[in-house]
Amino acid sequence: MGLRGRFGTNAMAAVLMAILLATAAPALAAAPPPAGEADLSAVQALVRGRHFDRALAMTEAILTDHPRDDEVRLQRARLLFWRGRNDEAVTEATAVWERNHFDTGAILLLAQVQLVRRDFDQAVRWYREAQLRGEADPMIVQRLVWLYLQLGDPAAARRQIRPGVTIPEELDAMLAKAERPWLVEGLYGITLWGTQIWHRGQASAVYQFNPSLALLGGLVAEDRTLSTAYGLLSELYFQRAPFGGTVHLGVHPVTGDFLPVFDAWLDVRAFITDHFLLGAWLRYAQYTQGVISVGPQATIIAGRLSLTPGLLFVFQTTGQMGYTAFAKARWQHSVRQAWFMWAYLGQDGAFSARALTSLDESLFSLVVGTDQWFSNRWGIRVLATMIQPLSTGVTAWDLVVSLRGRL
Repeated sequence: MGLRGRFGTNAMAAVLMAILLATAAPALAAAPPPAGEADLSAVQALVRGRHFDRALAMTEAILTDHPRDDEVRLQRARLLFWRGRNDEAVTEATAVWERNHFDTGAILLLAQVQLVRRDFDQAVRWYREAQLRGEADPMIVQRLVWLYLQLGDPAAARRQIRPGVTIPEELDAMLAKAERPWLVEGLYGITLWGTQIWHRGQASAVYQFNPSLALLGGLVAEDRTLSTAYGLLSELYFQRAPFGGTVHLGVHPVTGDFLPVFDAWLDVRAFITDHFLLGAWLRYAQYTQGVISVGPQATIIAGRLSLTPGLLFVFQTTGQMGYTAFAKARWQHSVRQAWFMWAYLGQDGAFSARALTSLDESLFSLVVGTDQWFSNRWGIRVLATMIQPLSTGVTAWDLVVSLRGRL
């Protein structure tokens, strides 16, 4: 082809390019590019400084000009979630996910919102979606194990743990409880008081319906110097955020003149914050006369240590009134090992796990003990108690050994 032909072709191409640029200019002006790195970095800097409200305002301004910038929109969804505006967070994260079903950041945020809402079925759905989209974060496995346990499906929880995958010790213990819901316990106690030796035993079984509900049933027997007592007991353990507690019922057809015919108490507490609980204790025991104990308690949690002080008012049906002041401390050294100490001063002997010798008896009691689990199936509890009646100089010493097994 000659110079003229090449020139003609180039000229036509130049004209065509000029026409394309002229027609494309309005379209390019009407569709602004995504937000730049500087905008997103500015938002992230505000987040690192915990200036969440300013960061939210900035994301809103950026999205007004760049509505399809999903990185900024997802950051806005996270900010809304942190601010407790869950409905808005879901709206923003869903918009990101609908444009890109492989955006695991949006999927995990949707899972987190459902987890906070305690919609465990939906939380499972979104965590499974993240796995299907290739997200390999081991935290997802842990969340799914926990969620399936809450839903009462330990088999599905176990299936999440593939070969080579490990889960925290706490979660492993929860799974072991769910897979073996029966806890059986045999207890032997001996009390030395002066020249007297008393013996007692208890056999019980607890069924764990789910992580929030368990029921105990058992038999008790006690032999003192001149008499013997027998009875039945039942306890219900419940936990439904933010509340938790224990309901106890005891009946002693043979009281031995030292155990109550009927004994019922409620120990309830509520989380005010993650580290502070408020609670109350209410007890009614029918000796030859009735005794009512009622009062507040509080628990402070500092890492592995929990402290629970409380004060009870003890009313007798004769009109007399007394008190019990108590303090409990527990050190959770690990999932399988804990140490505790309880101290009581007053008229209500239920706290030292012993019965009142007389209705108006005052005593000081100190309990030290440990819970030890050798595996997820077998464990032991040991308690040593000093009981000092204030009306006499004779100190009672008590030792309890309890063997536990999961079936």
